[in-house]
Amino acid sequence: MANDSRYGVFRLAGMQLALPLDALREVVPLQKLINLPCGNPAVLGGIDLRGLMVPVLDMRRQLDMPLDGEAQTIVIMAHDQRLLGLLADNVTGVFACDDAERHAIGAQGQGTLLNGSFSHPDTPIPISILNPAAIAALPDTPLVDDPKPAQQAIGADSQPDDAGGAEAAPNESYVLLMRCGGLPLAISSALVHSTVLNPHIHPSTLAGGYCLGSIEFADILVPAVDLTSLCGLRACGKHAQAFVIQYPQGLVAFMVEEIMDVVSADAGLAAPVPDQALQRAGFFAGVLPNTVLPAHAAELPTADCGYYFLLSGEALSSHPDLVTLSQMNTAPDGKVVARDADKAETGRTGMHGKMLTYDLGNGEIATPIEQISEILPWSHATTLLGDDGPAMGLMMNRGHAIPTFCLSTLTGQPRSALTPTASVLVVENQGGLIGFTVPRLISIDEATWAPQEDIDALAAHAALTESDKDVRQCWGRVLVNSAGDERMLNLLDLHHLATMVLHPRTAAH
Repeated sequence: MANDSRYGVFRLAGMQLALPLDALREVVPLQKLINLPCGNPAVLGGIDLRGLMVPVLDMRRQLDMPLDGEAQTIVIMAHDQRLLGLLADNVTGVFACDDAERHAIGAQGQGTLLNGSFSHPDTPIPISILNPAAIAALPDTPLVDDPKPAQQAIGADSQPDDAGGAEAAPNESYVLLMRCGGLPLAISSALVHSTVLNPHIHPSTLAGGYCLGSIEFADILVPAVDLTSLCGLRACGKHAQAFVIQYPQGLVAFMVEEIMDVVSADAGLAAPVPDQALQRAGFFAGVLPNTVLPAHAAELPTADCGYYFLLSGEALSSHPDLVTLSQMNTAPDGKVVARDADKAETGRTGMHGKMLTYDLGNGEIATPIEQISEILPWSHATTLLGDDGPAMGLMMNRGHAIPTFCLSTLTGQPRSALTPTASVLVVENQGGLIGFTVPRLISIDEATWAPQEDIDALAAHAALTESDKDVRQCWGRVLVNSAGDERMLNLLDLHHLATMVLHPRTAAH
């Protein structure tokens, strides 16, 4: 007998619930419920599952819990050749639990709805294992006879077909079907760590290109990637759902319009995609025709297309930019979340050296300290020309007349109140000096990492004699460390900004 068991895990009202895979028949989107005469008020009604009326039970009502959230999924439970639908917020994935790590739960008298629990390293909430027999025995809870009791459950081992004696295809697996940019896409469910309903995209220093920002998942902020932009497809109209992939160092969320179903499919039956057919064909493992999918897949909104583009799990798992983003999981306070075992293995390379960190009133900013010739205390003399525009005045220092500019105004940010650490950052550029006033200095921290594209841009700016860029290209991202506290900050290239201010003609052409 195997030493571990596999479970299908789903979320409901903040709970992580699991069904043994031999009791998990399939997962379908929530549809219009049909009223049923039933004595159990937790039974919401029934759904039409390919002509079969399947009752749907809301565990929140069964347990007298608050009706928080908007459930969008129904998990079909199979027990003793009968079926019952369980309401769910979303399906998390398939997890294996070593039998030795499973914690038994029991109760005297009437059977408990739980069989036990187990922990998973990637989620802070313990996973509760449901007891299908106890759920099926709830008073006044109807179940429907399974018309195909020998049908294979999700992820269960292949069983002989009583009608023909043939076994299920050995390559049979399960894929997640979704819609993104109006296109039908599929991905192996084994690669999906979790799904997220109605994610809110938070602004982030990671935003740029196909990274939209971050979403909150399991109490951390995870980089959010626009899947269509990554794969070179037409833009996605909305990002109503997401699926999450686990990388060795962290998580990345991929934004889609709709996750529709999990169905059995042999990925080996996917037809190859010609390189010329797609802009970034390397992200695709092939095309799955509807004819190799279960019959009910023909009822999905994307069925008219006749096929699904099958994403390459290998390409998504190994893409260097995605691996890098996976290292950027942060807590809501901005601290980088990293696994202890990974810190020694990551071996981050790239940007190193001291960073001056300061605040313009809208969060911390970092600049390489080598770009700053001198830090002078702010004085009223710097506002000789007034404080309405970026040009503020002149400072005399060591025989040099230094024009001073408000850094907040230059970068399009509102001015904030000055603090006792208000200073002027003096930058030398092409033989001239310029001062940038900042309302608050914070500290000098050590840089530990930055995206390669930002490192390359910084190097190009340092050798700049002419530029056609504007202030938006002065920004980048950098990870800094102060006493073990890692933070991802906006990186501001003051050397390039000085070029734009001191030499506007060359900067504009």
